[in-house]
Order: sequence, then structure tokens, then C-alpha cells
Amino acid sequence: MAIGLALTGHRPVMEIQFFGFVFEVFDSVAGQMSRWRFRSGNTQTMPITVRSPFGGGVKTPEMHADSLEALWHKHLG
Repeated sequence: MAIGLALTGHRPVMEIQFFGFVFEVFDSVAGQMSRWRFRSGNTQTMPITVRSPFGGGVKTPEMHADSLEALWHKHLG
């Protein structure tokens, strides 16, 4: 939905409910959003903000508190 909104002129803020779910959306983010400018011949942008709570202190069970932010920094930062 965020990709479609961005392509129609909006600036969506996409939220992953907990950062532990990053693997379910990583193909869309790394394979679609981050490459769109290149695929469009530098004629279109994909102005999407992705946000998600992560790490300790969020008082969530097991996988909801993973600290996986280094995955995003290394691959998309």
C-alpha cells in the first residue's frame, strides 16, 4: 500500500508493528522501495518513511523485542 501511495504523489509513513516482523516485509522494502528510482530511470522517487518499535524497553514478549536495526542500516542506510 505504501508503494502505491508513494507512486500517486503521497508521502506515506509505513509502520511495522514490531521490528521482529521485519523479515516479512524486507523483500518489499529492499527489493521494491529502495530500487524504484533506478528502475524508473531516475524519473520517480519512493518517498516512504518506515517506522517500527524495537529493542529493549518496549515490554513485549519474545520476538517482538528483537534488536535487528543493524540489518536496515547495513543494507539500506
